Amino acid sequence: MPRRTRSAVQQLASLLDRKRKNVASIGEVREAINVQLQIARPLMDEGDLVLVKELATHLTDRNERAMLEKLGYLNMSQEAVLIDSLRKDLDALRQNLGVLCALLDKQTTTSDSTRLLELFEEESKLMAQLWVEAEEEDALALKAAKHIEMASNLEHKDWFRALMKGTARLTCLARLNVTVFGMENIPSSGPVVICPRHLHQKYDTSMLTSILPRKLFWVGATDWMKEGMQTWVVNWFYKLSGVVGVNRPEADKLLSEAGMKTSQYGKAPQLTKTFREVTRLLLLGQAVVIFPEGWPTMGTRVTITPDASGALEVKKGVFHFVHYTQQKMGVQIPIVPIGVKLEGEGPIRLDVVVKVGAPLYVPLTSGRIGFDEDAKKLSARIASLSV
Repeated sequence: MPRRTRSAVQQLASLLDRKRKNVASIGEVREAINVQLQIARPLMDEGDLVLVKELATHLTDRNERAMLEKLGYLNMSQEAVLIDSLRKDLDALRQNLGVLCALLDKQTTTSDSTRLLELFEEESKLMAQLWVEAEEEDALALKAAKHIEMASNLEHKDWFRALMKGTARLTCLARLNVTVFGMENIPSSGPVVICPRHLHQKYDTSMLTSILPRKLFWVGATDWMKEGMQTWVVNWFYKLSGVVGVNRPEADKLLSEAGMKTSQYGKAPQLTKTFREVTRLLLLGQAVVIFPEGWPTMGTRVTITPDASGALEVKKGVFHFVHYTQQKMGVQIPIVPIGVKLEGEGPIRLDVVVKVGAPLYVPLTSGRIGFDEDAKKLSARIASLSV
């Protein structure tokens, strides 16, 4: 059963049909054009959330209500993530509305029936680009609904992020002299996995938070936490600051050898949960920082023995995240390597050089299982940037 006509695009399509039927009556045509302009121009000029709400009207009644309800519960940070993830789609939608308005303006200056029919045909093709048939659930609307669902699960808070960035900058001012090269290799928008060398346990996160220009989400270890209050405080901190927790597979052995039995001892690595959360962030177009070596080499009691260059083996989880998300999105996701080198250590401050390398890419193919060569390439790139 066809749904009732209620969305802006459905109204525009209905008015186009009206113009075709009454093409011989210029008065009827002009009246319909004016109504169309009254619908299209405000929609084109409104904010992004208005366009998202318009998309909701292209779902079934039940799904529309669910989408609008979840949209209403989003906080400002979640809204920003949502809009970022839909930016290209919304911009294309707004551009098409602008083209439509220009086409309608052209129709208002035309009285010839044959020419009007030609312009109506152009309009019909443009309407098809705006959205699919009104009786069906629009693919873009379904995408928006899915992204709202994913954004609603994010705990990341903008105010806390700003606080952490300020604290990180103070830490750098007090303890680090940081020189940065290659910052232009960080994409300004869209999904990206940033893979720095994990040099120092105490300072790497503060340093990267301070210098990287994007809103950042992180993959952070939870296997080191002790029972009791520490576990609660760290989990709370992770949620507010956008950290996805993971238990490193080799943590039990290494921490036990160091006499550090923690609250996570003997528990499964929870890799499935980590995989789900990281890929969700990438689908939302976010920047995710993953230390692919897994362990720092300085400032820690527990690590893995590095190779001759001081680097650790790169884990393959990065590539599984990227490969899966690429299959969902149909586009390649950049993996940006970052080298970190300690140039000198004074009594108070450390001299650190950070080099951001050109992105690496996993081929956009299906059926890839092993990522041995990709891991070697990333490891070599991080090592070369760290000398």
